[in-house]
Amino acid sequence: MTGTIPSSLAALSSVGRLYLDKNQLSGTIPSELGALTRLTRISLFVNQLTGTIPTELGMLTTLIFMSFATNQLTGTVPSELGALTRIEQWGLERNELTSTIPTELAGLTRLTIMYMCNNTDLCGDIPAGVTPDYHYQHCPQGALADTNLGYPCPSTAPSASPSWSPTDAVGSAAPTGSPARRICASPLPNVNVYRFTISDVRIVRKYFTQA
Repeated sequence: MTGTIPSSLAALSSVGRLYLDKNQLSGTIPSELGALTRLTRISLFVNQLTGTIPTELGMLTTLIFMSFATNQLTGTVPSELGALTRIEQWGLERNELTSTIPTELAGLTRLTIMYMCNNTDLCGDIPAGVTPDYHYQHCPQGALADTNLGYPCPSTAPSASPSWSPTDAVGSAAPTGSPARRICASPLPNVNVYRFTISDVRIVRKYFTQA
């Protein structure tokens, strides 16, 4: 089956299970699915879904199983999913999710199986009470394989450059009030070099930006 998931599915207010896995569905997960408040199981794994996980899915408080694995989902894990207090198993492995696991998930005391592997940009502390799981098929290399969970998230590079030239000399003084300034043009693509001035101590820091 191809195409997108129609938002009109929200009209099926009495549906208890929604299985659309192992198709070629594309597009985003409709936020309207949050209206299916009798849903106990939703499976969308192995498709070509993109976009973020809708926060409205936090209204599916009768949900016990959820799998969005093996798609191309991006963005963060919504903190609203902490309201799924009956959830027992979920799979978000093999996506492109980023940032941290929200602390709100620590309240999901019935959650016994949680697949999060193969989300390279997931990072930060794992909330107490949250235990990512592994499986010989789902996460054969381990619960945290191909993630950065348990490690600090990379610091964010400065969002805007002050008004100076990239060819400024290394020895020139940083502008007053400017936290950083580029001191040379990098010989490598997608690499910027910055000097930070803190108590007259100059720190050179490299950071990588995505192509």
